[in-house]
Amino acid sequence: MSIKKHGKRYQINYRCPGYPKIIFESFDSLEEAELRLAEISLLKKQGKLLPPLNLLDPDKNRQLFQRTVDVKTLLEEYVKLHGLSHWSDSTMSCNLHRINDYILPYIGECPIAGLTTRKLEHYYQSLLSEPVKHMPGKDDSAKTISIDVVHKIHAILRSALNQALRWGYLEGTNPAMAVELPRIKKHPRAVWSSEHASLAITLCTDPVLKLCLLLALGCSMRIGEILGLTWDCVFIDDNLMLHQECYVQVTKELHRSDKKCVNALQSKGRGDIIFVFPSMKSTEASTILVLKAPNGKQYP
Repeated sequence: MSIKKHGKRYQINYRCPGYPKIIFESFDSLEEAELRLAEISLLKKQGKLLPPLNLLDPDKNRQLFQRTVDVKTLLEEYVKLHGLSHWSDSTMSCNLHRINDYILPYIGECPIAGLTTRKLEHYYQSLLSEPVKHMPGKDDSAKTISIDVVHKIHAILRSALNQALRWGYLEGTNPAMAVELPRIKKHPRAVWSSEHASLAITLCTDPVLKLCLLLALGCSMRIGEILGLTWDCVFIDDNLMLHQECYVQVTKELHRSDKKCVNALQSKGRGDIIFVFPSMKSTEASTILVLKAPNGKQYP
């Protein structure tokens, strides 16, 4: 191993057990190059030296790749191959938030071959005392990560590790399958009684707001579905009124979506966006207001 200067950069070269080629790495300063050489020497003595992951082919260097591939690399490929094929833009936005804020900072550099059920359970327990990182536009009063969020993080890791088994990145069993998760504490949801609902309708003097109340209470519609309702979705005529069979059909909803997620899905020929509203802001925004098919369904 040696250090050579090439222009303004310092280059080192070394060999790694099991990898046939000489490995080259470049650094901006001599101190960085010397520090990396010292790290390589220590890893060699410990028998833990592995080649950089970007040099390995999962098929040609399978055993080395299995020892080297980490959670970050797995999740990047998982999102690219699985997420873009199966997730809606809202699901992708939420999952990327959980991956980038709650998984990668904690276990992103951990080799997936070193993940065990015990390690995952310790990781999940530790998350419960970590502060919440809010998504843009979300008003959440929680101060620490909730058990519900931990369950959703676990669902991502379990699915990603199942993909790792399919791709041959992991051998044996999925360590996430046997994890014992913290129990979710169920709290009864506060709902209006029929008396409260009748009183709200009676006291409401705004005709538009009263219509929204009737749709929400009578048709169990969410606010996004109400705001996305157009006349072509309303079926009412004399005959239907006579038989009390008038109805509305929910085919779209108003939703604020992450622009990058929408663009990523559309580049793959996917997505359920019907219309994009023009932005009223003078500066570039990370989200867009859209009409989309509800629950990931295609617009008829």
